[in-house]
Amino acid sequence: AYYPEFEKEKLVWKAIGLEPAFALVKPNIFNNDKANLLTSNSVSLEYLCALLNSNIFRFQFKNIGINMGKGFEYKIQFMNHIAIPPITAQNSSLVNNIEVLVNQIITTKQDNPKSDTSKLERQIDERVYQLYGHAEKEIDIVEGSVKEKTRKKTP
Repeated sequence: AYYPEFEKEKLVWKAIGLEPAFALVKPNIFNNDKANLLTSNSVSLEYLCALLNSNIFRFQFKNIGINMGKGFEYKIQFMNHIAIPPITAQNSSLVNNIEVLVNQIITTKQDNPKSDTSKLERQIDERVYQLYGHAEKEIDIVEGSVKEKTRKKTP
């Protein structure tokens, strides 16, 4: 009986998209279209939302997901293969900082949905790279891959 999960706060994402688009949804809000959802009793949804909207996720998913030409199908069986750094005593302050940044984006977008939150998103990406322990060379590879995809979309 998974119906109670729909009533909880959840992370929701569309089944097919050009880019990852994971969103936090308040309790007792339901969608009426095909989408996936995730609830958690052990890991902060803000933390997961940040990771799954990050450049590292884009890079990882590009290598394991179903490429639909210009976008991807974000099926749960592929999402299960994404490496999520566990929250530890050593990285908990970094995770807390990421959660604060996610909440800043949510507040900013609630006030004005057209607000530019790219600086906050960039700060999240920088912290996510720290969580994964990536060296500068690895970050350059991920960033290059993301920029290449962006260039291909631009006419």
